[in-house]
Amino acid sequence: MEEEIQCELKRLRTERHKLLQDEVFGGLSPTNRIELEAKSERIHTLVTKLLAGAFAEQSVRSATAAQRVQWNKQSETDTPQGEAYQQYSVRESSSAHTDSKAQQGRAAKGKTASD
Repeated sequence: MEEEIQCELKRLRTERHKLLQDEVFGGLSPTNRIELEAKSERIHTLVTKLLAGAFAEQSVRSATAAQRVQWNKQSETDTPQGEAYQQYSVRESSSAHTDSKAQQGRAAKGKTASD
């Protein structure tokens, strides 16, 4: 798309340049003057499109770069405290369950050692 616009721009500028030379060396007929104005307006429109496209592309690049910076700022290993939240009852029950198994294991080892 951009290449097509640039090709059209090159063609229009060449034609406009020829018309301007004709104006300097011999004058322009009313038809040629209208043609010159139409070409100038079309050139202006195409240049505006190219600039808008370039600006949009630059904005996307900037946004992508900013997003990469944000990604790099976030920790990859640490879980935020708010996300690691467990309810009190869940923590206590799992802790009590682990403690009772450890005590049973110690008691069983103690009985076999003393027997």
